[in-house]
Amino acid sequence: MKKQKSLSISKVAIYMVIGQALIVMIAMLVTSYIFFRRTVTELYEEMDRSITGAELTAVDESILGKIAEQANDVARSFDDPKQEYETNPEEYLAHFDFIMETDEYKEMQKRLNEMRRRTSSTCVMLTVLIPEQNIGIYVLDASDVNVMHCGVVYDYDGSKFVDNWGRDFESYISESTTYGLLRTDGVTCCSMKEGVYSYLVADIPLSRVAERTKRYLFQIGVVTLLIVIVMCIGAVMTLKNMAILPLKKITETAKQFTEKYGTGGEETHVFKEIDPGEVSEMQDLTHSLQSMEEEINNYIESLGTLTAEKARISTELELAESIQANMLPNIFPAFPERSEFDIYALMDPAREVGGDFYDFFLIDEDHLAMVIADVSGKGIPAALFMMMSKILVKNFTMQGLQPAEILEKVNNAICQNNPNDMFVTIWIGILTISTGETVCANAGHEYPILRKEGGQFEVIKDPHGVAAGTIGGMKYKNYDLQLNTGDTLFVYTDGLPEATNRSNELFGLERTINVLNQEPDAEVEDLFVEIGIAVAEFVEDAPQFDDLTMLALKIKDIPFKADAVSEIE
Repeated sequence: MKKQKSLSISKVAIYMVIGQALIVMIAMLVTSYIFFRRTVTELYEEMDRSITGAELTAVDESILGKIAEQANDVARSFDDPKQEYETNPEEYLAHFDFIMETDEYKEMQKRLNEMRRRTSSTCVMLTVLIPEQNIGIYVLDASDVNVMHCGVVYDYDGSKFVDNWGRDFESYISESTTYGLLRTDGVTCCSMKEGVYSYLVADIPLSRVAERTKRYLFQIGVVTLLIVIVMCIGAVMTLKNMAILPLKKITETAKQFTEKYGTGGEETHVFKEIDPGEVSEMQDLTHSLQSMEEEINNYIESLGTLTAEKARISTELELAESIQANMLPNIFPAFPERSEFDIYALMDPAREVGGDFYDFFLIDEDHLAMVIADVSGKGIPAALFMMMSKILVKNFTMQGLQPAEILEKVNNAICQNNPNDMFVTIWIGILTISTGETVCANAGHEYPILRKEGGQFEVIKDPHGVAAGTIGGMKYKNYDLQLNTGDTLFVYTDGLPEATNRSNELFGLERTINVLNQEPDAEVEDLFVEIGIAVAEFVEDAPQFDDLTMLALKIKDIPFKADAVSEIE
């Protein structure tokens, strides 16, 4: 499995603090830039208007008005000043030379130049607008370089000034190859003559705004960075002391806890030694871990008790299984000295101990008793009831009673003290070895299966009584089976026909007969092998729900051959 990349919580915390601090710093710088640039720009606008206003008050406004009137008259003497200027600029501008040669013009130009040098402006000029032709005329230019000749024409949208004379000059921004971005603003210059629209304007380079903005941003950036560094250090130290260190302590303690329990150690109280600090979440986490530790200690203690109890019960069940198995005949051949017959049986319990049982024993030298039974229920209660039933059956059988009488006595004995209403189905048969005559009785058990020599296995539908332990005082009937040389008798419990697969299908009596008839003349032990294989293939991995018990008797040699017809009363 590919190992997943991981980061410690301390690194994550540091990255988060630094990241957030950088975001705050960038936001502060952007915000500061926007507001500072806006403030500085507005300041320069006020400065521009103040400069032009101061210049206007510092000079004789009437002289400026006179100069503007003269330039306005010369320009308006042409039908289209712009075309004249573009067609023959030298001849056109020569008409304005007389204005530039006057003492008033030169004095105004000198004073405005002095004013410009004392301020941040790059150019101060007097201009006249001709709104109806959307042009402006440079009248007086106080500049260091590229001084405009009086009368130079430039484009200007003057429609907004028609019928609105005296309004403030609307500032605008232009770009100069020498000074970069320039902001132009101005004030009205009043004239005594109607129809003269003159303004005193000044240009201030906005490059100074950018320089001052950069300098301010650098300064504020350095200060902000220092503040962010201090904040980061403080936040990291606080986070480390209040959260990271307690979490590391909890992690180390958790490792100690798992190591101690992993080595099967005794209960621990390591989480009680943790100091959670003052952070409420750390306190809640620590208290939860302490509660968990206490619950696990209690669980481990209970688990140890349960494990010991389970081990004790398992030992007792193994002992009970061994006792039950040893109570049943389990050594084969069972009677190696007897050549007249061969008998074989087995029990496969669904749990450690079962409620089925079989038995066979010699009553005397000429009589063999055979018993197979199925107790209601499973497990230990059924096993105890089975042992009692087995003892009762054998005791009454050894008294020389007939099968029906044996069942009657067993039934009455059980009914006398049966508070849990348990019962047992029993089939019993007593074989006279010398003749093959077999007397049988059935207390609610499965039908026996018989094969006559040279024939097939067939079901014997014998008379049934009720199961022992259900109703006291019941009577049962005997019936006879004549067994001759080569005959085989097969009895079983319901665990065989009721064996179930995953599809809830039953193995069934018909399938049992078919398996037996595959090798009808086989030895009894081989018949059990065939039955076992067939049942295993049928149920596959389905769980076993009931005990499975079988008993088979095969007649080898009967000294006296009686009547071959089986009689069932």
